Amino acid sequence: DRTDIRDSLFDIMKNLSFAGVTGRVTFDENGDRIGYTTMDQYIPDGNGDMISTSIALYDPYNDILEFYASLQFAGGYVPADGKIQLVETQLLNGYLFGVVAACAALGILYATVFLVFNISYRDKKLIKLSSPYINNIILVGCIFCFTGCILMGKRMLTSYTDTASQLCMGASCVICLGFTMAFGGLFAKTWRVHMIFTNPTQRKKNLQDWKL
Repeated sequence: DRTDIRDSLFDIMKNLSFAGVTGRVTFDENGDRIGYTTMDQYIPDGNGDMISTSIALYDPYNDILEFYASLQFAGGYVPADGKIQLVETQLLNGYLFGVVAACAALGILYATVFLVFNISYRDKKLIKLSSPYINNIILVGCIFCFTGCILMGKRMLTSYTDTASQLCMGASCVICLGFTMAFGGLFAKTWRVHMIFTNPTQRKKNLQDWKL
């Protein structure tokens, strides 16, 4: 391999410069010709034909880009050269929020009535057998969940402000607390039934609510 000959030819090509038919001829370090670059744009002439129009000329020797005419774009405006990110706030419909809030308020009302009834008659035999304290926990959890629905809907009616952030955080906390209390109480009642019916040797098993 005569790499020395190859390197010599490349050096000669890099330093080569002469006036040719199409203009000055020189080559870059990759062996590509360096020459003037013309920018053309095809513009419709109104008859359905496209006309090539020279827009600019780039001079690589002096690193100058000279425009002869302005670029024309469809629609009359310059298109974006990248991704456009738009942030759009979508708020909840007021009528839909009213329906959901009314249903949640009705649920709160029913849960409150049942809670008062459960506390008032907690000494009755049937109420006592149903684990009234666990029932109270379930009812309070349901009230929290319904309240969280109202707070979450209220947050979706508000734009992204400090108030909306507070409503979002408050609704999340209230719903998590209500879900834990409601389903925790249901699980405790289920566990109570499981403990009673999985011990056939004991005819009577005393399981107090606080032990669950």
